[in-house]
Amino acid sequence: MKLLILGREKPTETMVSFMDTFKSYFEKVYYTSWKNINIDLDERGSSLFSKNKELLSFDVLFALPKKKTIDFTTSLTSIFEMNRKYVCFPSDTITLCKDLFLLLFTLKTAGIPILKTYYATNAEILKSRLDEGEMKLPVVVRPKIGSEIVINNKESISTIIDTLEKLDQPLIMQELVDKKKVKILSIGTSFFAEDDGKKYELLNEQKNIIYKIKQLLGVEILEIEAFIDGNSLVVYNISQVPHFNAFFSYYGEDTITEKVCKHIKSSADIFYEKNPLVKMMSIIKKNKDGN
Repeated sequence: MKLLILGREKPTETMVSFMDTFKSYFEKVYYTSWKNINIDLDERGSSLFSKNKELLSFDVLFALPKKKTIDFTTSLTSIFEMNRKYVCFPSDTITLCKDLFLLLFTLKTAGIPILKTYYATNAEILKSRLDEGEMKLPVVVRPKIGSEIVINNKESISTIIDTLEKLDQPLIMQELVDKKKVKILSIGTSFFAEDDGKKYELLNEQKNIIYKIKQLLGVEILEIEAFIDGNSLVVYNISQVPHFNAFFSYYGEDTITEKVCKHIKSSADIFYEKNPLVKMMSIIKKNKDGN
């Protein structure tokens, strides 16, 4: 089985570690930057190339949907899916997580605890709600583009809102809670969590919330930031692109990379075994290549 990795122009140290470990699980591992890819659509269908290498010849796609290239990654992933290839991050999931409010709405509708959230098409609406005391400070303002900003007191409201108004974009604001925050990396049935610089042992109820989120989003690898609420969790953020290296110091780089690579290989095997048509096409291709 062959693995294609899509990343930035030059792979990071973390990605290099993944590539080295992936070689133990896949017969071929190929890394390419999105800048090197050509996508052609014609009467015969679609074709993908990177430096004259046909990318649809690969069985598995590991493409991290970074903000800068998220639209391209979604398109590329969709083409792999339509060609019945296994992808680590489905295009539907990328699309959903791209829209923060839609993601939060989806979680809330499914009964996942989230922070109290407000949505507005401009900063003036949010300013009036803060002035009228509809929201309790502190709050975090999360623009679609740009870094989030925390408002701790009324004195800073006007200055921050004026700055956000210049962005001219919809805004999401959430009431923060006075609880400890935990960062969780979930890989299949494995969990790695840290709270305030220490390992955190998740409770079964908390794990069940994460399982529910993963089932809802249709993804097996993700990072979640949440506030600890007794035996439960209140979700703050979900990242499709986990900061794997943030967990290295707590659990070991080898442990994390090995778990990710092994899970992807196992999931790809199950994917092809459960899809008879794909399995048959794979056998035919292998026999053809063998001849």
